[in-house]
Amino acid sequence: SSGMNAEYGGDGSASGACYVELLAADDVKLAMTKDRNYMGQRFCQVFKATQSDMEEALKKQNDLLTNISEPIVKLKGLPYRATEEEIRGFFPKLEILTVE
Repeated sequence: SSGMNAEYGGDGSASGACYVELLAADDVKLAMTKDRNYMGQRFCQVFKATQSDMEEALKKQNDLLTNISEPIVKLKGLPYRATEEEIRGFFPKLEILTVE
């Protein structure tokens, strides 16, 4: 498991959005500098988010919630086949939570 929680549509396909759990509150400011940047061909937006934002979105998908912590940002506009490696590469200076 990782500090990334993807959102999926009702049909189970990728929605192009995910929540990224960072290790420190200061990292949110750095993550926000990536707002309106491109990941590959896709224009991405970064939004400040809270644990409750993430829980609500994930509950809608009937996911079991475990190991959720702040700080969190929401990344929208992802390529539909974006990998965890690509998302980590989008935030190269940030430490993203890894849950073991």
